[in-house]
Amino acid sequence: VARADADVNGNPRPTATQVAATVNSPERYAAYDDNDGPADLEKMVRRRAGEHGGEGGIWPAQKKWTRGKPFDPEDIPIDHVIPARAMRPMDPGELVSKAEELVSSFNPARMTVDAHADEQILRWNVREANDETFLRQIFYGCVRYKRMIDVLVTAFYHDNASCTLRSDRDMYCVYAYLALQRLEELGFGQYRRLIDAKDPQKMVTFVKYVFNAKTLNERVKDEWLKLYDVPYVANMIESVLHFAGDADALVEHMEER
Repeated sequence: VARADADVNGNPRPTATQVAATVNSPERYAAYDDNDGPADLEKMVRRRAGEHGGEGGIWPAQKKWTRGKPFDPEDIPIDHVIPARAMRPMDPGELVSKAEELVSSFNPARMTVDAHADEQILRWNVREANDETFLRQIFYGCVRYKRMIDVLVTAFYHDNASCTLRSDRDMYCVYAYLALQRLEELGFGQYRRLIDAKDPQKMVTFVKYVFNAKTLNERVKDEWLKLYDVPYVANMIESVLHFAGDADALVEHMEER
């Protein structure tokens, strides 16, 4: 019976440390056979460490169908699997950008709200449950309250045509929805984090406009009353203006950036 620490001829197998010392020593070429040369270093290491691996070897044991073939690192089994995407929450800027894309890419003539959200979230490989919930709620809200949001955003663009870009409309729709419908639940601190994730030059004009009593009561209130009843509109305006002081502080902060 062959010993595990010996080769087929009964000679002791060197340890990996001994092999490394031989390979790195000044006399390493003396370890070659007469017909070996520098190009046969792998062959020499195989022979000294044991052709078939095992104790003392630095190469993995070869399977029958690979024995005698050149060593391939892919033959080594890998036990650890790296996730396709890190298990981490999205940052505020990434969340808003994905929400914008959800809104802008939705075509109600092609698929339902749920199907569109499922498709996009799967395509983005969203792995964090809170991120998925946040994206879905913003998307559903922007679809449900589209007419309400359009009234405010359209007025905003009309009154600020010189300092706004049409390409940013979906971004402003997302922030308008959060301000009109989710601000009390979200809290102004979290809303501010989402605002700070964007270009302050774009956001300062928007925040000034939305959290302004004149804007809400004189520019958009009448249009909202065509869609919703009086108590609902009054409560919504009151809710937004409740955060006017926080908005003023945010504007001051952005203007200093």
